[in-house]
Amino acid sequence: MNYPKFELGPLVLCVDHIKPVLQCLIHSIMFHRILGVVNPREISSDLFPNISYMTCNNNNVYNEIEEKIQVIISSINKQQISAQQKEEKKSNDDENDEDNNNTYIDIDRILILFYESKQKDHWFGIGQSETKEYWERWDIKLNIIKSKKDIDLYKLEKNVKSNIIKIIEFVNSNYNHLPKLPKEKQLSSPISFPYEITVPN
Repeated sequence: MNYPKFELGPLVLCVDHIKPVLQCLIHSIMFHRILGVVNPREISSDLFPNISYMTCNNNNVYNEIEEKIQVIISSINKQQISAQQKEEKKSNDDENDEDNNNTYIDIDRILILFYESKQKDHWFGIGQSETKEYWERWDIKLNIIKSKKDIDLYKLEKNVKSNIIKIIEFVNSNYNHLPKLPKEKQLSSPISFPYEITVPN
């Protein structure tokens, strides 16, 4: 099934910047795709003095998104350790390699996917299985470098801010694909549809 795919970035950053950058972008996406009636909450970025982002004024929703972000960071940290081990091996093989300090970690994007969960009948009507029908995808492109001193924070802040604006423009101009909202009594959370936030292998 074809569904809209929106791209953000690429953003050049180091590991220490991942959490505040993802908070700005993922909370902004989720706020505009909760789709139900919610009370907004404005949060100032911990890293960028001139950026604030919107989220749902619901602690359960906020904490759920924060947990997803933390899972992503844990995955990136594991890949960083693996990259360091490979680099150490490479440096042992080639002690004259002068570009080691600027090695990129092998992660190029974070995916956010929204879907409907539907029941599908098996052949001959024997049993059912749950299927996912995706209706929207967001790609957050990252270039994660090791050296913090090579990051221009002003440029990164400007880039994050422009991507928040891009999120708003995307959601305001792309709405014909949105699925029908479930009835309010069927919802256990202000988030109207299930979603995935993943780091592709």
